[in-house]
Amino acid sequence: GADPEFGLVDSFGRLIRGDKVLPKTGKFGSDGPGVEVRPDPSRNTPQVVENIRLLLDQAPDKARPYNWIGGATYKSPDRVYWFGGHIHFGRPAQIASSMAESCFYQIASVLDDFISLPLVRLDKPNANLRRKGCLHGYGMANTEDSIRADYDTQVTRFEYRVPSGIWLVHPTMARAVL
Repeated sequence: GADPEFGLVDSFGRLIRGDKVLPKTGKFGSDGPGVEVRPDPSRNTPQVVENIRLLLDQAPDKARPYNWIGGATYKSPDRVYWFGGHIHFGRPAQIASSMAESCFYQIASVLDDFISLPLVRLDKPNANLRRKGCLHGYGMANTEDSIRADYDTQVTRFEYRVPSGIWLVHPTMARAVL
């Protein structure tokens, strides 16, 4: 699965906080300035991309009056916003719960090399601001915040938080990244 983000921009070029337009929960929602699509997960990559497309096609009416912007960052007249392209992975049954966190960090390190670092070349504009300006560590490879694990007793999944939302801007890029 995934929860890639993008922004809603008004006719004056200002980013409208997603949490002022959409609810926190749901397939199309917000937990801050950005808006997220939260597609149904699948083991089939093309299906996840299709699930994202279906959500974008069925956007809530409250989001329709705005221009939708994707990418790594958006510079509004008042500040810079960055958008994440978080990807969710389930824990394979072969990885014991007790070993999951260690394995997830190793997997994230490989993903940094093969996904996030190549995407930096596409992160426009101001990619460095996303990687160095976020107080929460989003976009920073090889940090404690590069993943978030589902720490129930089974440790069933993790969220890889390093890539920007640039991969959401085109279905071909989404298929390649996923």
